[in-house]
Amino acid sequence: MSRKVQYWTYYDLNFHSLTKQIWSVLDEEIPGHYQKELNLHITIHPRFQFLEGEKERFKHYVYEYFPQNINARITDFYYHPTNHQPMVICLAVDTDINFQQRQRELCNAIERNGGSTVVNPAPPHVTLYKSKDKGKGFRRIPPNVNQIKTRCDKIRAKNLPITVTDAKLVVEKAK
Repeated sequence: MSRKVQYWTYYDLNFHSLTKQIWSVLDEEIPGHYQKELNLHITIHPRFQFLEGEKERFKHYVYEYFPQNINARITDFYYHPTNHQPMVICLAVDTDINFQQRQRELCNAIERNGGSTVVNPAPPHVTLYKSKDKGKGFRRIPPNVNQIKTRCDKIRAKNLPITVTDAKLVVEKAK
């Protein structure tokens, strides 16, 4: 019997000058229980399961619903799950496609054809920092949340919105 393998799909971004600027300002404010995301991308879906050896069939579905390249507009910062308990610090993204509708359609197609989704897809975003303390993190609020938000507000006023052109679609085995 074949085993299922997890894949993830995303758009690779290439705007390192902005992120270096953001990190140079935020790194001193971000508490030690956050980890910087080095591979900046817009996640389409973090976890799909499909039978091992069927990556090409899986990619077919992804390419059916998502174009090879998109244009995106980075519009703001946001904090997940809430502003008061930011376990993830992100950049909000608008795209030139109906992103969330396509996510739903892709999930439905994958599930109709023998695959499964492990988590629900999120609105388009770029993760900058994630909590290292995943299980306990929701109970642990960083002491300088307001300071982080103040810094983000300064960066937003100076640098956003920014347009990213030709973000490239990637499908790979989840790590």
